[in-house]
Amino acid sequence: MNPALLSANLSLAFLPVAFLALLAHLSHLAAPNRLIHLFDAAIAAGLVYLFGSRALGWAFMPREALLGLYALIFVAVAAVSIQRKMRGANAGFASGSMLTQSAAMAYVFGPFDYWKPIVSGLLVIYFGLELLRWLAGTEQAVEQREETDHRPPLFPPKRVRGRREIALAGVAAAFVYLFVTGMGRTPPSLASQESADAQNTASAPAESGAAPSDETATSNDARGGAEANANMGERGSVNASDPAAAAPQQSAGKNLYTAAAGDTLKSVAKKLYGKPEKWRALAAANPGLKPATKLKAGQAISVPK
Repeated sequence: MNPALLSANLSLAFLPVAFLALLAHLSHLAAPNRLIHLFDAAIAAGLVYLFGSRALGWAFMPREALLGLYALIFVAVAAVSIQRKMRGANAGFASGSMLTQSAAMAYVFGPFDYWKPIVSGLLVIYFGLELLRWLAGTEQAVEQREETDHRPPLFPPKRVRGRREIALAGVAAAFVYLFVTGMGRTPPSLASQESADAQNTASAPAESGAAPSDETATSNDARGGAEANANMGERGSVNASDPAAAAPQQSAGKNLYTAAAGDTLKSVAKKLYGKPEKWRALAAANPGLKPATKLKAGQAISVPK
């Protein structure tokens, strides 16, 4: 995940929550269920680093290493769960919850600049239910007086909210914040990177030539519209590195955009409208062009107002 999607102030607020959860799980490593607390501590440690990278600028661990770590934890939890199930001793091992949490952490540190709303929405629902579950507490086990006594207790078991329940509730709340904040948002660095790539590509000579010649302009007119020649003058060429080329130009009553090398309908929509999903309007005005089609330097396309 790109930490720029998160709020620095809220990340600073969630940092002590994740740190306290880490300490709570580390304090239970001597308990019988030490393996569960070890996995939970690894999840809390990842959240501490993530919030610290946004709030305090931490950058001492590469994203690829963290992705591999939580993918390995997912495999380890799955292996332990299968082993316990084969031995009939799976009681007390929260494999489903830990599998989901480790998969969510691998998704957090995956090579994604922004998250798909469907996946993020499902994770928000899951961790929201987890949050409510741990806030309600866990039921105390009721001791049976005799082995043959299988009657239900007269009163409902008492619910306990100890350090483990509070720690897990804090982790669930942190996950809810993560996926609500990053749901479907494009980080600012992605847009600036696209603009920088387009400028670098336009300024560097391509294999087919740095600036289009008369023949190239004529070919572009035949494909993109004859209106471009009226504005390009007798030379019939376009300087793709000119900053004025990034704005639509009037020609024959239509708005035209002069593309830089490597431009696509999505990147042009991002430049002109601020939203890459506006490529559909450009596609409607330029039949035959697909959203991922690479435009040539100097190619003129129609731009709706």
